Parts: sequence; structure tokens; C-alpha cells
Amino acid sequence: MSGTRKAGIEDMPFVYERMCDLEQTIFDRERFAVLFEAQLDDKTMESLIYEVDGVPAAYAAIRYGTYLHHCAKTAELIELDVVEPMRKEGVGTKFLKDIEMLARQKGCVELALATNQKRKKAHRFYEKRGMKQTHFTYTKNI
Repeated sequence: MSGTRKAGIEDMPFVYERMCDLEQTIFDRERFAVLFEAQLDDKTMESLIYEVDGVPAAYAAIRYGTYLHHCAKTAELIELDVVEPMRKEGVGTKFLKDIEMLARQKGCVELALATNQKRKKAHRFYEKRGMKQTHFTYTKNI
């Protein structure tokens, strides 16, 4: 059985591995655990796990908000990472469909995301699934 479920605190080790993979770094595990627990408690966020045969295969975090410049509720895909061996097995596609359905059920009119410019494979993945590059994202370390 495959499908999407809400993440829990017991998923922290899996989520930690996914985020270290996504960012190609090693985060401080204790600090990460504190932040993950806070994210699970955040009512504007949803942390999700996609399982294949009961085994976690992907993680995603979504933020929901009502923004004046949309005059509607929207969903922002903050983080998504699929376990390497599952990346060519359709897991990401199925997970993204579940995320879109969940966002629609919550009354969202749009699913948005930002991805690092260096993630060319991610760009192709999202574009093949109907997402359009419509914005620029600017960042500044402060």
C-alpha cells in the first residue's frame, strides 16, 4: 500500500535525512529536532510523508496562507525530497498529486514553490507536472 500521511515526531530521523539530502549539508541534529517539533505544532504548516509499502519514501512540508495579493488562500510547497532509489519510480509525481488534492480540499486556489536555481532536475520535474515559472525569488542572508 502506498500513499500520503501526516508526519509525526517519530519521523524526525527520516525527515532529517531528507533535508540534509535536499540541502546537501549536515544539519545540527538537536537543533533540527527542535525546529521539526515546532513545525509539527505550527497550524499554518503541514508535514507529510509518502510511503511505499509502509516504508517512508518522501517528505514534504506545505504552508497555507491567505494573502492579499492573491485575495485567496494558497499553499506553498516549502520542502520536498524523495529517497534516491525511488526518484524514477513515480513517487514524486504521486506525492505531488496528493499534495495538490490536499491543497484543493483546504480551499487553496494555487500551489506555489521556490526551488534553488542549481536544482535543474527539480525544475524539469515541476515543469513536466504543469507548474510554471512565474516569479523570481530573492534572498539575502541577514
